[in-house]
Amino acid sequence: MMYYKVYMDDGEGKVWQVPPQLAVKFNLKENDLVILKFGSLSIQTNVKLVSLSFEVKQRMGFSREVLAALKIPEDLALAIQPDGTGQFRFGPIIGILTFSHVIRKKQLNRYINYANFMKDSGLLYVFEPSSIQPQTKTIRGFHYDKIKAAWEEGEYPYPNVVIDRMYPNDYKTHFELEKVIGKNRIFNKKTLINKIEFNTALEKDPLLKDYIPETKLLLTLKDLNYFLTKYDEVFLKPTDSMRGRGIIYITANQNELICRYMDGRIPVKRKIHKAEYVFEVLGQVCEYKRPFVIQAAINRMKFMGRPFSFRVMTTKDGSGCWSVPIIVAKAAGPGELLTNISAGADYVLLKDLGNWIKEQLPDKNTDFLNQLINLSLKTSKTLDIQFGPLGKLGIDAVMDASGKIWLIEANGNPGVIFRRGQREFPAWHTQVYEHPLSYAMFLAGFSKFQ
Repeated sequence: MMYYKVYMDDGEGKVWQVPPQLAVKFNLKENDLVILKFGSLSIQTNVKLVSLSFEVKQRMGFSREVLAALKIPEDLALAIQPDGTGQFRFGPIIGILTFSHVIRKKQLNRYINYANFMKDSGLLYVFEPSSIQPQTKTIRGFHYDKIKAAWEEGEYPYPNVVIDRMYPNDYKTHFELEKVIGKNRIFNKKTLINKIEFNTALEKDPLLKDYIPETKLLLTLKDLNYFLTKYDEVFLKPTDSMRGRGIIYITANQNELICRYMDGRIPVKRKIHKAEYVFEVLGQVCEYKRPFVIQAAINRMKFMGRPFSFRVMTTKDGSGCWSVPIIVAKAAGPGELLTNISAGADYVLLKDLGNWIKEQLPDKNTDFLNQLINLSLKTSKTLDIQFGPLGKLGIDAVMDASGKIWLIEANGNPGVIFRRGQREFPAWHTQVYEHPLSYAMFLAGFSKFQ
């Protein structure tokens, strides 16, 4: 895909200055009337052929009137796609949908890596739901001006594609955007995939259904008794929990149940003698009523006596295919159960983990990383069919004492800052940004593969 640097022509009227190579490519002649499209905006203009003596290498000009009508910031580099007879589409335009407080507090640098990796490849801007202006088919937002090295506020066309970074999604905003940009142009379409939705989707797959622990929505005491009779250890989890918040680990011990959970950052251990008292514990852990699932606890393999888990980041690339930029491992704090960093866990290098658990695996030649990658890619494809378009997922998995991998949950809006893991995946810090942007360009019709 060829990109052309935009400059402003000093001439009057509605003019598109076309360099010789574009005139030949699109069979354009002086004073041809064409329609130019940029996102949701369009304008009819005259073609002006640039003299061969003028330095026009990969540059194209627009009159001030055209730049203003299409809301094109100067110094962009844009690709061109013919869009019917005498019509040309410029782009891509990628919008990042974020929370209102991010805009209000000017926390835009959380998206600086997206802006940097976009480079001279179209327009990327950040916006929030209330900045959408349906009457003018424009959006107030911020794009990064690399010359000024600052985020500049402006008014832009609706984008070709939206990367949703809200959690959970604002589906009212999706509806308004899709009126203009069309369906299947927003990802991640579902950022909050709760635990019941995750299990229900994977249960339908003949392969993946064998890699998820038994999970059920906790509705009655009967549900609780069923699991406690079948399993010695269970987890109670809010269906939409994050960072281990609200999780209760229950162990059946003779005539009592031991409930372990976190009160903020303080671990709590409470003994109860009747299963119905568990609901009292739920009320203490959560200040308001929330739906919980009950899940069979996996007898996890240990790293230096500590339970561990995996976070597998999966992303779509510029061809729309899933890949794994990085896997990180986390081990619980000493004497703890949860492998969330907020609960005191820490990152572990995969090389160190592999060396430690190798002797515990029934087959010393087991390539557990390859198994983990394949299961995560299959999971991503399955969730994408159910909830997509998706573009980035964080999949959590554990390994039991026999070396079997179990899939626990998926986060549709995963964080991308890890302190460890780079040695095994040296390109991860670029791929976690480049892949979603490449996928956005793919959806927009400006992929290098198109």
